[in-house]
Parts: sequence; structure tokens; C-alpha cells
Amino acid sequence: MTPLKWLIVLILSAMMLAAAVGFGRWAESVNPEGITEPVTTANLPDTQTPSEPVVTNSRDAFTFGASIGLLAASLLYATFAIALLIRAKSKGRAPDQLTYWIAGLAGVGLALSYLVDDYFY
Repeated sequence: MTPLKWLIVLILSAMMLAAAVGFGRWAESVNPEGITEPVTTANLPDTQTPSEPVVTNSRDAFTFGASIGLLAASLLYATFAIALLIRAKSKGRAPDQLTYWIAGLAGVGLALSYLVDDYFY
């Protein structure tokens, strides 16, 4: 790969990191106490009658936003990789390494989006 293509991969990696941090800070500013999920007593064991929510499960808002940022960036990069693959196939050429690197970034971002927040979308 040429130095220009390595620079493109580096810029895309930095953009993915910036999206994760940006979305994380945004989610933290919107929900400073975290993402809360109410749990009713009807969902708890050994209760007979449903009532008002009593327990709240809280998740960190920053990790939730970072996970969303990573997911968004990886979906965008997957779209780029598919477009480069279609372009190469329409010209009758084999895809170059840049296409595989961008697809790899998309896969890594998708895996990290799950690992950062441990929440399956």
C-alpha cells in the first residue's frame, strides 16, 4: 500500500475514535446520572402483584454513547468497503488492500461497540 493509503487508514481510525469519544460525551451530557432502566417488582422473583418501579438499573452514559459512536462509524466504513468492492468488481479488477483494511476497521469497530458497553443492539 502507498503512504497515502496508510494515511487514509490512519485518518479513518482517528475518526472512529473521535466519533466514539464525541458520542460518549454527548450521551454523558444528556444523561449525567447514567442510562436508567426501571425494574418493577413484577419482574423480581417471589412477588405476586405488579407495582410501581422500585429498582433502577443504571448503565454508564459515556460507554453507551461511545458504543453508539463506534457502531455508527463501523456501519459507515462497511458502506465504504462495499462501495470500493463494487467499484473494483465493475472494472473487472481485484479489490486492493485498502478495501480490506476499511472492511477490517468496520469489523473491529463493530466488535468494539459490543465490548465497550456489553449491550447487544
